[in-house]
Amino acid sequence: LDIRNPRQPVATGLVSTANAFALAQQDSFLFVADGAAGFTVIDLHAQATPKVIANRPTTALAQDVVVYQNHAYVAVGSSGMDVFDLADPAAPKFVTNYHVDGFTNHLNISGQRAYLANWETVEIVDISDPDSPQLVATQHALQRAMTVAVQDRIFYVGDWSTLRIYRYDDFPVPDINTDPLELSFGTVPVGQQQVLDLRIENLGLEPLQVKSISVTGAGFSVSSATFTLNRFESRTIPVTYAPLSQHRVSGFISIQSDDPDESQKIVPLIGGERTIGVGDSPADFTLQDTDGQTYHLQDFIQKKNVIVLAFYASW
Repeated sequence: LDIRNPRQPVATGLVSTANAFALAQQDSFLFVADGAAGFTVIDLHAQATPKVIANRPTTALAQDVVVYQNHAYVAVGSSGMDVFDLADPAAPKFVTNYHVDGFTNHLNISGQRAYLANWETVEIVDISDPDSPQLVATQHALQRAMTVAVQDRIFYVGDWSTLRIYRYDDFPVPDINTDPLELSFGTVPVGQQQVLDLRIENLGLEPLQVKSISVTGAGFSVSSATFTLNRFESRTIPVTYAPLSQHRVSGFISIQSDDPDESQKIVPLIGGERTIGVGDSPADFTLQDTDGQTYHLQDFIQKKNVIVLAFYASW
């Protein structure tokens, strides 16, 4: 668009893309997070006739893109972040993927740190070596980390219905983190038990002292332990659920440590929640498709068709 007259912008060119989620410009090139089509490069030297000069697949759906020091950093949803070398914009080279456990739909970069909004967390990643991004800090979201902006060491998180403001510093302190953030055991018959693993890790610059581990909630158990984790070390502990009834039960694990700003780490526990496991047979039901036809789930199952059921909500 030509916006020399802001009241009357004029379209000067058109480029077809698959699903342009986000754009980043450097020199006379436009870099596109192009959804399922991956990473696309558009040449803008001739503004009236821009053209696609390169396209590269990404490890998952391309959601966002930032260009920094001749590299493109692409948010790729469930796969985290892809890195491309832009030494030759017409022939970008895939460098590496930095994987996350969440869903990276937005990212930002400041001072050789990439800030990844991953729904449940914001991960701060050292990209001083683009070939090998390294996690340096994690901030848990209270709702859903949808977007992130950075100025110096202050980062702003669009946390669903709230804007939250944090400061990141390389202070020499321990920093506790757990994976996952919550343990859900689903339905377990009375008389049986299920064991899930909880990983405790230290993302800080100094050793982390875990002082005690305790649990609440009927049927949940965990062995108390004391141990030390050096920087980026982790330990996995088993958590057991042996239900006393078929009712839904909730509790939590409490981890006491010397993390200066999170001396008590809480991990919610849920048991007895109805879930569908791999191999379970679903009950039949009928739905009307957008084409007006009525379908039965069992019709598809008997034909051994692959079925994707998508449910959406809007406000």
